Amino acid sequence: MSYYHYTKGCHLRSIVKDGMIKTTNKGCEKKQKPAAWLTKSPVRYAACRIGKVLNYQEVVVGQIYSSDGVDLVIVNNDCMKKEVGICRILISEDLPTISWAKYKYVSGISEQLYYAIESVSRSKGNPTGQWLCTFNPIPKKYWEAIEMYVDYQWVRWDEKVPIAKFVEICLSCNN
Repeated sequence: MSYYHYTKGCHLRSIVKDGMIKTTNKGCEKKQKPAAWLTKSPVRYAACRIGKVLNYQEVVVGQIYSSDGVDLVIVNNDCMKKEVGICRILISEDLPTISWAKYKYVSGISEQLYYAIESVSRSKGNPTGQWLCTFNPIPKKYWEAIEMYVDYQWVRWDEKVPIAKFVEICLSCNN
């Protein structure tokens, strides 16, 4: 079994060039540690789309919210598939990681943001119990494969064409 790092097609070229998946602080609060996110799930959930919780400061810790109760901006699946590119990198389970539950205590995330993400994710059926992260970049030695979602199936990059060309071909097949 592998872990999965879901990403966007526009990022694959720099990931492959750098030979690592970098941590990101995008969407993070000031004191929050940058992380690289993974899941145990081979199914890409809504939480993997481009999005941001806008009103997390208003969230009451411990209260359960529906997705309507939290102000979100999320790109829809069609846009992700046709314009951005839905991609994943399969990662070896040998990579040291921490769980989403532990992340709450070691990352510097506020309780409000943690619970806003947790609540919305659960209301949309996203299995937060399968989320993992690392605070270090993930070097290529942990990668098992790179895949892109094309016509409702995952297509594996065979490294015979440059990654940019692979992404371009896959995107054109989705349009």
